Amino acid sequence: MIIQDVITAARYSELSSVAVKDNDAAVISFLNLGMLELHKRFPIKVNEQVIPLVTGVFLYSLCNDYMYALSAHGKVAAAPDTTVELGINEADSPTSVFFPSYKQVQIPAGIVGTAASVVYVAKPYNYTVTNLNDELDLPETLIEPLLHYMGY
Repeated sequence: MIIQDVITAARYSELSSVAVKDNDAAVISFLNLGMLELHKRFPIKVNEQVIPLVTGVFLYSLCNDYMYALSAHGKVAAAPDTTVELGINEADSPTSVFFPSYKQVQIPAGIVGTAASVVYVAKPYNYTVTNLNDELDLPETLIEPLLHYMGY
């Protein structure tokens, strides 16, 4: 569904009694907030960041579209020939990765090899009024919840 169709549907349903319904920029800002909320609740877009490991470095920056981690993978000394799923924020595990800030991952010294990876939920695209004819990057089954959020 294209963005203009979503805006039109919102104008004649959830936003019908709101003064800003004819302001495309305002409606798109509601749409962007709704998209963010849906992406927080459902892993709609999942990416993987492969992190090249550097000796003596434990903190690594994450991609700009990183929202939250789903899993982490790497090689551990006990099984150096096999990639295993690593724990996330598990204080008792020597091979757990930690997220000390929202844009950084801390990879412990117990991870061996040349790289580790983080599978994460990616942020949605931030639309503007120039995107009215673009396809909305959302499954059509989630259009109704998006409209409800926009009306809220």
